[in-house]
Amino acid sequence: MSRTPDPIGESVELPEIGLDPVLVGEITLNSGAIKARDSIGTFNLRQPIVIVPVKGQTNGSTSDPTYTSAPFVVVPEMTVTIATQGGDVNVLFSGTFNLLNNDSFDVAIFSDGVEVTGTRRRLDYGSSQGALDPVANVTLEASIHALITGLSAASHTFDARWSVAGGTARARLTERKIIAMEQVIAGPPSAGLTETQHRSLDQLVHEVAESSFDQVVYTGNRVDAIITWTSSGMTTKIREELYTYTGNKITQIVTKQYNGAGVLITGETMTEVIAYTGSQVTDITRTMT
Repeated sequence: MSRTPDPIGESVELPEIGLDPVLVGEITLNSGAIKARDSIGTFNLRQPIVIVPVKGQTNGSTSDPTYTSAPFVVVPEMTVTIATQGGDVNVLFSGTFNLLNNDSFDVAIFSDGVEVTGTRRRLDYGSSQGALDPVANVTLEASIHALITGLSAASHTFDARWSVAGGTARARLTERKIIAMEQVIAGPPSAGLTETQHRSLDQLVHEVAESSFDQVVYTGNRVDAIITWTSSGMTTKIREELYTYTGNKITQIVTKQYNGAGVLITGETMTEVIAYTGSQVTDITRTMT
């Protein structure tokens, strides 16, 4: 994939090749894929963004567990450990509890043994109120959510704990669950692009990751070449585009890529042959050599 001459930031009359002008470097986000568009076409800059969930969950297995002391301890089975990647973690706990007269206790979420601020919930039942409230016990559900931030990329443990202020804490049957989930935005699964992948993403001309200086070469009023250098000193080439004309139309563009030392890279020359019908472009044939 290539582009028409693009003297960004300069007012330069460019040759007409039968294409409507399009802003080179336009960036779009389409279904998670980041794309850049020039006047020849569109190419991907990176793979689609995906959401990679890292999660764990634990269900209750001990039926009707109870607790009667003040120190916070883990509600039976309500602990989960996940290996995070440094992202925020959502922790959700839900459980059903039976309360009798004068029962009072707290439930909270802990992260690596430390209570998560704002997650403590009090469950209590003072007493029945005779004929107006004859039931001597109630069943309540507690649901707690915590968003835990600032975690390192490591293994972390999250749990739900309870502490009794009066009477007895009673979990109903096995009706409880704790879930921990980290959501990480990730790109391609590999550490980086291979040479072949990089070429397919139009690495000759995307110009998004380099500081450079463009030299525009003219013959009269016609642009014959655009040479990209590492600096205005024009000692080390990055790439160059050479234009061939038939009449006032560009019929060939040759784009050459150079390495960090300014040496032409073998296999990194793109030749584009542009065909016309009248003043309209009908097809473009590209060859890598």
